[in-house]
Amino acid sequence: MHARRTPVPVDLPPHGVYVWETRHDHAFRMAPEHHPFAELFYVLDGTGVFVVNGTRHPCGPGDVVVVPPRAVHVIEDGPHPLTLSGIGVGAALLAHDPDVFSRIPTGRFPASQAVSSQVRLGLRRLMFEQTQSKPCGRSLMVGLTLQLVAALARGLDATAAEKGRPAASPHLDAVRRFVADLAQRFYEPAGIDRAAAEVGVSRRGFTRLFRQVTGCTYAKYLERVRIEYARQLLRETGRSATTIAFECGYEDLSSFYRAFRRQTGEPPQRWREAARTSPS
Repeated sequence: MHARRTPVPVDLPPHGVYVWETRHDHAFRMAPEHHPFAELFYVLDGTGVFVVNGTRHPCGPGDVVVVPPRAVHVIEDGPHPLTLSGIGVGAALLAHDPDVFSRIPTGRFPASQAVSSQVRLGLRRLMFEQTQSKPCGRSLMVGLTLQLVAALARGLDATAAEKGRPAASPHLDAVRRFVADLAQRFYEPAGIDRAAAEVGVSRRGFTRLFRQVTGCTYAKYLERVRIEYARQLLRETGRSATTIAFECGYEDLSSFYRAFRRQTGEPPQRWREAARTSPS
């Protein structure tokens, strides 16, 4: 990829999602721009400043930068020019949820290892689908992009929860954010190595910090969150135990039953009957 002295021209396709990468030359210059679509940037390398609606947002590797629709913006490089990945998001994709960008801060997104990891993974999948041009790839790209936007909107809640806490190590804060995010992701594959890699620490370090934050092991905490949700579904819906086990992230019914007994002392159906007959 050759270094550019001007921005990549972006023309969204009909399905409303386009992904690009740009590596800036030392002579990169940009006039103020604004677009009818939103732009999400991930900083791969270098340092610089995004000036969005007159506000300066310094950025560096691993940062996520949000430029809402119609926002006037300019990118200025630092001594080490920026290498960026960008996602153009058509306004029509968000017509069902028009206020979503009011929940996402303009400019550099507050630091969150969990959100940054989701953006990295989403970008890689989007790049792959755009490059391969396989059947139904455009539909998949739209779905992935909407997931990213929702992750940013929800990720702000986890970041806000950190405010007011005493200063801690970056790794401890990252684990705290990961724990807060588990409430929305407990059904995903549960490998501890994957969790440690997402946070950016060793398995041993993750285990120690996770116990410091939650008071228990990763496996026990995850089981507790999953079964709490299962209890909600048993109490409030008529779904079968098989369906509930699947929704909670269990690959087989027997694992779900064993976990449920450990947490409640009885099987799911008996717990449901008792919950429905007990006074509210």
